[in-house]
Parts: sequence; C-alpha cells; structure tokens
Amino acid sequence: MYNRWLHKHPILTKSITTGCIFGVGDFIAQTFFREENTEFSLVRLAMTSTYGCVFQGPLLHFWFGRLESLWPASNVQSILKKMMMQQTAFATISIMAFNSFAGCIPAPNDDKPLNERFAVGVDKAIERMPSIWMAGNYFWIPMNVLIFGFTPLPLRPVVSSSGNIMFNRWLHKHPILTKSITTGCIFGVGDFIAQMFFRQENTEFSLVRLGMTSSYGCVLQGPFLHFWFGRLEALWPASNAKSIMKKMAMHHTVFAAITIMAFNSFAGCIPAPNDDKPLNERFAISVDKSIERMPSIWMTGNYFWVPLNILIFGLIPLPLRPVVSSGGNIVWSSYLSYRANDNKQDVVAQQI
Repeated sequence: MYNRWLHKHPILTKSITTGCIFGVGDFIAQTFFREENTEFSLVRLAMTSTYGCVFQGPLLHFWFGRLESLWPASNVQSILKKMMMQQTAFATISIMAFNSFAGCIPAPNDDKPLNERFAVGVDKAIERMPSIWMAGNYFWIPMNVLIFGFTPLPLRPVVSSSGNIMFNRWLHKHPILTKSITTGCIFGVGDFIAQMFFRQENTEFSLVRLGMTSSYGCVLQGPFLHFWFGRLEALWPASNAKSIMKKMAMHHTVFAAITIMAFNSFAGCIPAPNDDKPLNERFAISVDKSIERMPSIWMTGNYFWVPLNILIFGLIPLPLRPVVSSGGNIVWSSYLSYRANDNKQDVVAQQI
C-alpha cells in the first residue's frame, strides 16, 4: 500500500510520512527529555508534526530530486558531491528553519506575541546553528553514505527524516552501544576515504583493514570515549573557562597519548599486502613505530584538536561528545593518511 501511494502521490505521501516522523520524534523528546514539572504539550506536538508535513517533507522531495539530477551516478565521486551539498547547504537551511519555527511554538506562561517569539527563535537559531551543525555532521555522514549510496531515490526523504528519531531514541536507551556503533562507522568512513584517495599506486583496497579499523572504533574507542567524557564531566561539571581548560588539558595529554599509542599499535597488526610476518612481530614493530611517531603526531594534532575541543567542551552536550570527538577523526585520518603516503610509509597513522 505504501509503495503504491509513494508511486501515485509521491509528494503527499512523503509529506505525511515526514510529518508523522517529526511528531514521533517530538513525542519521544517530550516524554524522555522535558524538564520536571513541565506538562506534555499537544500544541508543540501538533506544530512540530505540521512543520514536518508542510515544509520538511516537500523540501526533502525536491532537494533529493535535484541532487540526483545533478549527479545521477552512484560512484564514490558523485556520492561525496551529494553528501557535501547535503552537509553544507541543506543542513544549514534546515537547522535555521526548524529552530526559527520552534521559537514560534508558545511555551507555558509565555504571553509574547508571535512576531516577538519568532525574533527570539531566529536569534537562538543563529546562536545554536554552529554547534548543532557540527554535532549533526558526525551522525549524518555515515547516514548519508547509506542514503546516497544504497537507498532508492523515492525513499530518501523518509530515511533522512527517520534518522532523527532513531539516533535520539537509541542514544537515550542504549548510550554505550549507540556511541560504539557510531564510532565504528565513523572509523570505517575515515579509513574508506583514506584508502580511496590516499593509498599508494598499485595498492588494492583492503577490506580487511577497513573491517579491523571499524572494529577498533566500535569495540575500543567508542566505549572508551563514553566513559572518558563522563569522567571528565564528573570531575569538572561547570561550563566556565576554567573547567573547559582543565578538561582540554587532560584530553590533550593523557587521552591523546593513550589513543595515539593504542591505535598505531593496533594498526601495525593489520596485515599489509605481501607481509608474512607473524602477528607478534608486526605488533612489536608497530609499538616501536608508535613510540617514534607519537611526539610529532601529538604536536601536529594539537593544531586540529584544540579548536575542536573548545567546541566539544564548551558547546556540545555531554551525550554527543563521543560522537563529535570521533567524527573529527574523519578529517584527521585523511590528513595523516596523505602524509603517510607522501613519505612512503607503510602504516597509516591516526590520532583520535
């Protein structure tokens, strides 16, 4: 039935579906995350659903159609172009639009006129947009690989809208598992980009390396980040400059040193083509290389991670910090892979 409606009335079907998805998302948000002594707002639920139905649904329909007409192929180059447009132009528009609209929803005991509420909503949207955009990138990059690479065009608006609900629900119900899977996906995307664009000539794409890198992110880095950020927040819960500087100092000394050594040692265990060394010998060599490279990687990483961690500890909510921190690895691993290839090194170094 749904496929028949989707074929016969595509815009109407996607609009109603998106409205329902936005409504379910707001229902979950109000049920689990509203402040104490605050009643459930049917007005907010209805207006949020209306926004999804009237604005977001039709916009997603025409947006995905336009992207597909510009880059109809399903190769890596076309997918990356569509993802770049999605993460820049569309994300900015939708974040600004929804937050401005949300400001028009009347809060309890709020007697401000509509035009004043809208003005306040626009100001808040401008203030929040950079942190929301940055946090969203590290969820939506793996999601958009799925959307643009594997999802048929008619279903892309539905899958895109559903991502908001799924991630928030899973993050609340299974925080460690959700962050671990997300971190594993991010590590996989980072290694995919590194291998596609920066591997040496005459070197084949390694699915073994991709799988092991993703497994490292999922099994080790994701859970470690969850408990690490939780511990830092317990030690210095305030958001003032002093607390942020303490958390950054710990992050850039203790955490950075551990993760640089851990990942480079792990990466050395990944078998390279025509490498017949036993596992214990590869591990011993990788530990030596990790010790040798660690100071230069740590110093270079500070230029990238210090500004990002100011954002993480100053503006990003605690549940999203592991995702944002791991997401930085996509950019960072690409840079280090390029450096490794330029220097004729065999093992790609990555810092988290």
